[in-house]
Amino acid sequence: MSLDDTKPSVKLDGGADVEQVDTKHALNFADENKGVDAAELADAAEHLTLEEAKRIIHDATDDFDMPVNTFRSWFIGLIFTMIGTGVNVFFAARQPGITLNVFCAQVLSYPCGKALEYLLPTKSWTAFGKQWSFNPGKFNIYGEVSCENEETIPSHSTDIIFVQRLPQFFNQNAVGGNPGYQFLLTLSTQLIGFGMAGFSRRFLVYATIVLNRSFHQDTNPTVHGWSISRLRFFTYVFLGYGVYFILPDAIAGFLTTFNWMTWISPNNVKLAIFTGSISGLGINPITSFDWSYISFNSSPLVTPLFSTLNIWAGAAIIGLTMIPALYFTNTWYTAYLPINSNHLFANTGKAYNISKILTPEFTLDEEKFALYGYPYQSAGNAVLFAAFFAVYTATLMHIILYFRPEVINGFRAVFQRKSARDAYNDVHNRLMRRYDEVPEVIGGYTLPGKPLAVMIFKTQLIASILASFVGLGVANWQIVNLDGICTAGQVSHFSCPGYNTFFNSAVQWGAIGPARLYSAGKIYYPLVYGFLVGAIAPIPVYILTRKYPNSYWKYVSMPAFIYGALNWAPYNLSYLTPGVPIALYFQGYLRRNKLAWWTKYNYILSSALTSSISLFGVLWFFALLYKNFEPVWWGNTVSTAGCDGRQCPLLPMPAKGCFGPAPACPE
Repeated sequence: MSLDDTKPSVKLDGGADVEQVDTKHALNFADENKGVDAAELADAAEHLTLEEAKRIIHDATDDFDMPVNTFRSWFIGLIFTMIGTGVNVFFAARQPGITLNVFCAQVLSYPCGKALEYLLPTKSWTAFGKQWSFNPGKFNIYGEVSCENEETIPSHSTDIIFVQRLPQFFNQNAVGGNPGYQFLLTLSTQLIGFGMAGFSRRFLVYATIVLNRSFHQDTNPTVHGWSISRLRFFTYVFLGYGVYFILPDAIAGFLTTFNWMTWISPNNVKLAIFTGSISGLGINPITSFDWSYISFNSSPLVTPLFSTLNIWAGAAIIGLTMIPALYFTNTWYTAYLPINSNHLFANTGKAYNISKILTPEFTLDEEKFALYGYPYQSAGNAVLFAAFFAVYTATLMHIILYFRPEVINGFRAVFQRKSARDAYNDVHNRLMRRYDEVPEVIGGYTLPGKPLAVMIFKTQLIASILASFVGLGVANWQIVNLDGICTAGQVSHFSCPGYNTFFNSAVQWGAIGPARLYSAGKIYYPLVYGFLVGAIAPIPVYILTRKYPNSYWKYVSMPAFIYGALNWAPYNLSYLTPGVPIALYFQGYLRRNKLAWWTKYNYILSSALTSSISLFGVLWFFALLYKNFEPVWWGNTVSTAGCDGRQCPLLPMPAKGCFGPAPACPE
């Protein structure tokens, strides 16, 4: 059977005939010609073009003798571990944040590996009974993947360090600033994370390396008139956007926060509430000309189109109904506060001072708490917490409804002490069976005589330790050297939205405890119904999908829809809206109509933009912003000049100086 015999041709761009191949024929072709299991293509699309089907079916061969544990892999991987960790921790405090993700690691590793392939000596040595070389030959796909395993090591203990050390949070500098404590905290949380990933790997997806393969092809086909190579395209975009990024980052801030509707009447409270990008709801069709702003949640060039649309719809429908409803009815006194802040407030409208309710041992003092009162949250933050509750149960229910067989296979593999990949017979899992899985316990004892698995274990372990040191160094430098770090007016945008949310959770769920805030009869008890709503929400969608399998219901994902509401407080719709037309064009139109161009350049474009703002962001910071060079002119002040920047509440504070039932206001 040949794909060429399956369907009549259709006309796409350029007038070329492209075979339209439905899923059934593509799957049959995969099974008969390449040995690819039908499951590999089942979720690809309702209809596949001939070219797309050929690209999805990857090589059913593997070269088991490719060198992996090489000097090049270690050198590149550890260098990028330091760079990636440093950049990600550095910009984690920024709003919007900037992240070097796995796609950037994939793109950046390749030219570095090829450069070392050209520069390093090829002479071989014999040591410890084995022959090795700085340059064992062509930089191959497995060497690149080995680099990426080291480069993309996340660490979140810096959240704890920031929240402990800074005076506006817990102000525990004596403990939080102890180097030994910091290192042990970071290393333990990092390795526990690896362990949990190992225990749950039987339920997770075994990833493929399609993007990596594209770099290791020797051909450079002309696609839709574009003959530029991937590497050259990456270089031009990387340098071009890096030069442009100085404008929104330092010279013309309005290009980042383009809240132009509030400029019409800067002191109009309701206009700022609905259209503001800083403290409002962000209802605005044109919100930013800054890629870091547009891609703050995830790149619309990488995220599947259905996911982008689900997230935006969830943020819009949930946020724009629930938040105004709470705010304009003054539920939980939210109208005395900014509508969309992730800070906690005392009933005076000022920031909640946690030191007012803690003992010297940093535990809750009941008497002080009774005098100082509850922490109050904005309407946006309340909806955020309800969405947090809902997304947990929605995800579990979604898995039960849609992925029962995979979960059952995972548990079966646990009890039978087997790998879950043994239950699947597609080409990727068949090839991977030759390789031992990475241990998550001590590798040498559990897998003696299996050097590949132990080698991968060592690279991840060493990279984790190195990332711990780098991340802690960057975080502590920021705490000591950046004036106003984690405050609303920080000149370089390091207002710490994530750390503020982390502190918010620590106060409510740790210092005070949910029993005083979320139990029956307590102030925020209604938000707990989010658990029930989340559990129910996927069921009707699942029923409609089964009843109408070819309808648009199959693209509706309730976990993704509810996740959209997690993009409030302090973010808002203005951060999500600009990604929608970009996703519709690149993931919709180009993917369907110019697949060859999309395949060759789409992910390169995303990685180039993200890498550019990461590295040039550091450059412009130390060259300009760190030295307080930020021109004071209209373009840098207009966005924050009005009520949007001042975070004006809807209602003025009562005459007694505080809101709520308290007879007297706390000092």
